[in-house]
Amino acid sequence: MVIRLIDLEDGRVISNINFEDLKVLKGCLEEEGPDDVDYYIEMETLSLLKNKGLNLEVFRVLEEILKTRSSINIGWEQIKEDAEYHLKGKLIWASNSYPATGLKIEAYDRDVISDDFLGWSFSHSNGEFEIFFSEKDFKDIRVIDIEGPPEIILKISDKDKKVLLKTPIRVMAEKTLDFGVILV
Repeated sequence: MVIRLIDLEDGRVISNINFEDLKVLKGCLEEEGPDDVDYYIEMETLSLLKNKGLNLEVFRVLEEILKTRSSINIGWEQIKEDAEYHLKGKLIWASNSYPATGLKIEAYDRDVISDDFLGWSFSHSNGEFEIFFSEKDFKDIRVIDIEGPPEIILKISDKDKKVLLKTPIRVMAEKTLDFGVILV
């Protein structure tokens, strides 16, 4: 699994990190809940991360950013290399037609009893996003297979976790579903 760090101010990909670096981030930084995947970092925080074992290359990239700003809000997303399914799209602000960057996109498979969480991504500097998931994320192999193809709903939230948009259901007939341009 590849873990990608995103600058939530401009949606720029900062760096790929490994699971050990993610553990350092999660161990040192405040999480508001179990589904929290973004962190606020200042230079003082960065020094703590370095002392706790953050990869030196990742440290230097974050340090360079903090030379021009007092803080950085980063998010992390996972790229499942063995994933069978792929969602993608591009977020655009309806008000000005610019790419909507740094927004969190969560994907769910719509079910009768409860929706299955499939994964998340952040919109990058061009507004684009990708979410990867596997059949085990939406099918329960222990029961009779009554599950059809995934019926995808996207929930798009800002940095303050305010939901900006929920998309209508889209049935995933192929292994890749391109939502195209989504106006936010």
